[in-house]
Amino acid sequence: MKLLELNGHKYSKDSFDDYKFRVKVTIKTVDDVHQFDIYTTDESQASVENVLLDRKTDKVTSLQITYWCTREQDDASAKMIEEWLNDTEDGRVYDTQLEADDDIMTVKDWNAAVKDGCFHNGDGSGYWVIDGFACRDEVFSSTSLDATHMVWYNK
Repeated sequence: MKLLELNGHKYSKDSFDDYKFRVKVTIKTVDDVHQFDIYTTDESQASVENVLLDRKTDKVTSLQITYWCTREQDDASAKMIEEWLNDTEDGRVYDTQLEADDDIMTVKDWNAAVKDGCFHNGDGSGYWVIDGFACRDEVFSSTSLDATHMVWYNK
């Protein structure tokens, strides 16, 4: 990894341990458009742009910072992407851990209770469950798919 240190700040095309900001840069040449990320400790967009402009070659016809984010924003995005990639096959995210006193029942028992009229949409809300974690999909507006249980919260 090449790391440029200039005026007390670091700049790199690769992520490094103490970066604070990620900058997406778009450069245009006569023939093409390229985008790349710069990781930096420099909080000044103008300063980062000047560092980039000082290093542009004659092939570059324009250079623009098109996105700026903090490391915290990057981390939050990475977490969201990881959750999305770890979704179950049907796209559900089971990410809410159940409490010991939550009312849970098997999907089979739930379906029978609804068929018998024991629960209806106005009674409260319920969510599908796998391995002690609930998803955000409400039981009256979605099918059980891969869920083994459901959790119910009375109004």
